[in-house]
Amino acid sequence: MTVDFLPAVATSRSIASEFKAALQTCQSVTGCVAFWTLAPDAFGGALVSALSKPGSSVCVDFQKPTDFEKLTAWHHQLSFARPDPVVHLCVRQSTTLRSEQDSIGLLHTKIWLFDLGDGQYDVWVGSHNATRSAMEGFNLEGTVRVSGHASEPEFLPLLERVGVYLSYIREQCRPFNPNDVVLYQ
Repeated sequence: MTVDFLPAVATSRSIASEFKAALQTCQSVTGCVAFWTLAPDAFGGALVSALSKPGSSVCVDFQKPTDFEKLTAWHHQLSFARPDPVVHLCVRQSTTLRSEQDSIGLLHTKIWLFDLGDGQYDVWVGSHNATRSAMEGFNLEGTVRVSGHASEPEFLPLLERVGVYLSYIREQCRPFNPNDVVLYQ
C-alpha cells in the first residue's frame, strides 16, 4: 500500500495529468463530488471512456455551480455506451416532505475509487470537485491518494469502507434526468 498527496508538486497545483492517467488505466471508476462543471471532452475524453465502463458511476450534488447543461451533455454521451444511469444527483427532499433529521444535507464529499484491475485500486479523497478550477490548479486543493491491492490486510478495510460509503451515497441519489433540469435549478 502506498499513500501520497496530490498535487505532487505544490507549485504546479494541478492534478489533471494524474487524474487522466488513472482514468486511462482503470477498469471502472466510482466517484462523488459536490460540484460538476466539466464538459464531456474533459481529460481528452478519458473521463467519458472510464464512466462508460460497466460498474462506473458518479454522484453529484445539484447545487450551483453544478452545470446542468453539461450534465445533460454527459447523460447523452454516456447513454450511447450504457443503458443504465451513470450520473446520479443528490437532490434533497423538501423539509415539508421529510423531517429535518431525515433530510440529507449537501453532498460535499469528494471521493474517487479507481478499479485498476487484478485487485489493484486507487482511492482518492480530497477537496477536488469536478471543475476545471479544481483539477487544473486554479484553486488551492489537495487530495490524498491511497493505492493498494485488495489482498493487503492494511488496505482492504479502507477499500471496503470506501465502497460501502460510495454505495450509501448512491442510494441517497437519483439518476440524472435531463427532462427534469428545470426542476433542479
